[in-house]
Amino acid sequence: MRMNQFQVTPPEKFSFKNEDWPKWMKRFERFRVASGLDTQADENQVNALIYTMGEETEDILVSLHLTAEQANNPQQIIRVPVYIRVLDVNDNAPTFATNYETFVCENAKANQRIQTISATDPDDPLAGHRFFFGLAQEAAGKANFSLCDNKDNTAGILTRRNSYSSLQKSVYHVPVVISDEEFPMQSSTNTLTIRVCTCDREGNMKLCNAEALTARAGLSTGALVAILLCVIILLSLTRLISSGTNSLFHKMLVEEHLTFEWN
Repeated sequence: MRMNQFQVTPPEKFSFKNEDWPKWMKRFERFRVASGLDTQADENQVNALIYTMGEETEDILVSLHLTAEQANNPQQIIRVPVYIRVLDVNDNAPTFATNYETFVCENAKANQRIQTISATDPDDPLAGHRFFFGLAQEAAGKANFSLCDNKDNTAGILTRRNSYSSLQKSVYHVPVVISDEEFPMQSSTNTLTIRVCTCDREGNMKLCNAEALTARAGLSTGALVAILLCVIILLSLTRLISSGTNSLFHKMLVEEHLTFEWN
């Protein structure tokens, strides 16, 4: 006696998750036999399979541009182009977009924005980059500077004091942690250099320490060494010329004296 004398309920529609396919297909095979579907024409069995899987199956069939004959004939060989996109593995940490170096005025007010920072990452996530900014733990509790994440892959560095003194501290190093939201999450700590300078009322820098002025003038360490060597050479030549002139003058005096005595 066939079991199709009983009312057999088909399995729930397919979830379209790869890991659910073996279990779902096993359930459908049991339904196919228990309901007597396996004795029917191939066209009926294929239609029952498509109907049971759910409406999303219809959309997939439409995207494949199958004819009715191909969809209802399981023996028909179907060839369709498949495009595979290789996703970039998130194996790089975001870093500063450039080597930031800025200054703060001695007469600065609290909550003034002195620098906007951004980040870069060689990874290419499918949904685009999303960076998160924050101060490192050792700087978060200090009352010198704060950070505001703008939620647009940039952040602002703000003052937390009403004044700064270059005599007390001329350079601050602020550690900034940048993280991404990909899996596995990557992060890095980057250092922002802030120099204390005297400014006018409009906030334009007037005077900074020698190191800061050198950096803003665009002189590299190599250029400074070259200039120093030139100064040393010039000083040495000056001393040699001076010493040589004195010796020549002394020689002239001696020769004149000898000539006078001989006469």
